[in-house]
Amino acid sequence: MSRHEVDLEFDVPEEPSARMAFDMLLWQLPRIPRLSNVSKPPRWDYARHWIPFATRPLVRHVRPGTADFVVTEGDIPPPGFETNWHLGAVSLVAHPETRRLVQDSEGRFSTVEDWEALPAGAEPLGFVGTVPFPMLHALEVRRLASGVEVLTAGTDDPLLAATEPVTTLGFIEPYPIAPRQPPPPSRPWTFVTLRRRLDAEGWRHRYLIGDDAHPTDVRLGAVRRFGGPEYIELRRGPWGGIETERLPERRSRASLGLPKWVLAPARWSGAGRWRRIEATSDRLRAVRERPWTRAGAQAADEHLGWLRAEPGPGWVALYRATHPVTGDQYVTRSELEARDMGYRVDGVLGYVGDRDVDRVPGPREIPWASRFGWLRRYVEQPAPPLSARRRNGNAAPSVNRAALLSRAASGLATLDLEPGGTRTLVERPEARRAVAVAVSGSDAALLALACPSLEAWALAHEDAVVVLRAAAVGEAVDPEALRAELAEDHDAVAVLVPGTVLEPGADPFAEDRPGVLAPDADAAFRARFDQVARWVATLG
Repeated sequence: MSRHEVDLEFDVPEEPSARMAFDMLLWQLPRIPRLSNVSKPPRWDYARHWIPFATRPLVRHVRPGTADFVVTEGDIPPPGFETNWHLGAVSLVAHPETRRLVQDSEGRFSTVEDWEALPAGAEPLGFVGTVPFPMLHALEVRRLASGVEVLTAGTDDPLLAATEPVTTLGFIEPYPIAPRQPPPPSRPWTFVTLRRRLDAEGWRHRYLIGDDAHPTDVRLGAVRRFGGPEYIELRRGPWGGIETERLPERRSRASLGLPKWVLAPARWSGAGRWRRIEATSDRLRAVRERPWTRAGAQAADEHLGWLRAEPGPGWVALYRATHPVTGDQYVTRSELEARDMGYRVDGVLGYVGDRDVDRVPGPREIPWASRFGWLRRYVEQPAPPLSARRRNGNAAPSVNRAALLSRAASGLATLDLEPGGTRTLVERPEARRAVAVAVSGSDAALLALACPSLEAWALAHEDAVVVLRAAAVGEAVDPEALRAELAEDHDAVAVLVPGTVLEPGADPFAEDRPGVLAPDADAAFRARFDQVARWVATLG
């Protein structure tokens, strides 16, 4: 490649006339080639769309009602023909990596080098590329069923499906420029709402997708309309339950605890006598009629949507639990809620989008649930496994009125505590804060009512634990000694003395302890019981 040098240090002429001419030339504007007396390039006169410089449209025409095709440069069809397809834009001049497209006297197409002489009777049709640059269309010779060869270009050529390939001649600029057609209408946004609906007549829950709301509906989150490698299908199984590939539906069988379930309402406190009788009667009737078997007759394997297979930001675990008697499947974002209602947690179906969600338990009363579901807690965090809960004493203890009024040291047993023992409600070795509760024998029964709230508080605060310390026989727990002991492993420690409980929403680490009730030590125990009972009723 030759090298060119330009000297910009001009010598100024010495003669006055030459210097004057030199100065006049320096102030002249450059004469750049431009269009004159026209408002658009001439090539736009014969092109209906934008076309590159020094190119012409290559167009295929057809005689109506026949398979007679001709190819020309330009949009104007020959007499008796009409435009069939724009193959692209061919160059009018040769460029590197291009060949001349020609059609011989018999109608066959080929390419030759630009310096080669045209065959006798051949017609030139411009130049096409030999390199498949991006966005260029392949120019092919294809054969119709009748044996006639035609030119095609692009994947959306209408003759592509009706012909067989013969050879590829080169590559051509698309005309009109791609895309020829507007993009297809976009599909609806990829998320739909998963709803849980209470079917009181069928003694079960149903699951639907969409925006059609019902008073008993609870929105569980968003599921995807369309799948992908990171998603698993959520569907309704053969027996009307809900399942994924990781947690298939299991057909429930009759439980050995059926008599206990029927008679359980008769022993519940907190409900009126007639309400307990009515609930027992309803369960007896349900056992005889088994409405849940009829309600389960639905279309098998109905598609509901797609869940994420693994956890990720903005995705929450969706648990499935099964009632041991009715077989009702309860899908929730709170494992603790399902266990509180007497359901057996089957596992995690998948992960649901954290949008379009109701962060509430739903209808207050579920007739077949434990204690009608009144005391269920809704915490969107994984609860410990049931075996661990039993081993560590995390299960909410059951306390009746007689136990509360007994004031016996055996009340510690309701909290799974021995005299002088210690129990942690939720094990977290890395917790930086601790709430310590000093427990005496008479206060153990009171604390048993507060235990579900304390456990829920601990589950909602990942950096904190709740520690129960029982007094030894004949002794009392020293709050300051307990505080000093826990301060060795925790940055902040709050100690609740015997007879105190936390109101809902109270912060035990606040300086003024808002919401901490400290009953007078000389007050009657019955007054303290009524106080705690009223507090528990507010938990709803």
